[in-house]
Amino acid sequence: MYIKRNLEDKIIKYLEMPEIIAVVGSRQCGKTTMLKQIMSSLTDAVSVSFDDQNILGLFEKSPDDFITAYVKGRKYLFIDEFQYAKHGGENTQIYF
Repeated sequence: MYIKRNLEDKIIKYLEMPEIIAVVGSRQCGKTTMLKQIMSSLTDAVSVSFDDQNILGLFEKSPDDFITAYVKGRKYLFIDEFQYAKHGGENTQIYF
């Protein structure tokens, strides 16, 4: 059973903005579940997790290839476990 959170409506309001939205919180509190719920109502969205070492490695070693694989041609990108990216903030400032 999905429990809708107040934050969900706030995120949906900002989806058309070009800024990056970060959802932070305690472990196992439902962040990923909420984002999957939001994604289910969107078209042209992709979700990746930096738990996957191949995806994380591509992001860190070749941001251009990461963009080609996961960003280009899509309107929304959801990245789970972003904290695993060593220089994630630097890459997002340059490329997104």
